[in-house]
Amino acid sequence: MVSIGELIVLFVVTYMCFLAQPRVFYALSMHDLLPRRFRDLDEHGTPWFATLWTGLLLVACGALLPFSTLANAISGGVCVAFNLVNCSLIVMRGGRVALVAFNLFSFLAAVLLQHGGQGLLAWSRIASLACSIVTLLALVTAQ
Repeated sequence: MVSIGELIVLFVVTYMCFLAQPRVFYALSMHDLLPRRFRDLDEHGTPWFATLWTGLLLVACGALLPFSTLANAISGGVCVAFNLVNCSLIVMRGGRVALVAFNLFSFLAAVLLQHGGQGLLAWSRIASLACSIVTLLALVTAQ
């Protein structure tokens, strides 16, 4: 049952990647970070060359990499993208001070959760919760 869910999620994430990546290539090309060819649009406004290369890249990855490697890479990519979006929102809304506080206390909370005691009310879990609360307060007061 779990493998069926993994297969469905893998398909959905790959599909969403395929939808977004040509526009990323297009934007990079507009800033001269990729060749001008990636700027080419068809009659519907779709970056056809970027879409072609995205499709070829995804087909090559799907054909050559084992399923477990793909699943791990996708999980890691989703986590990294989620964190990058959150950090950029913190910078936009709260400034650099809020980002430093967020990163520091989030890191402390993660370390305390990972290496703390075993009990439900162990000191590390309480300290981790305190770090999380301080992080949220830093975000709220930075606005």
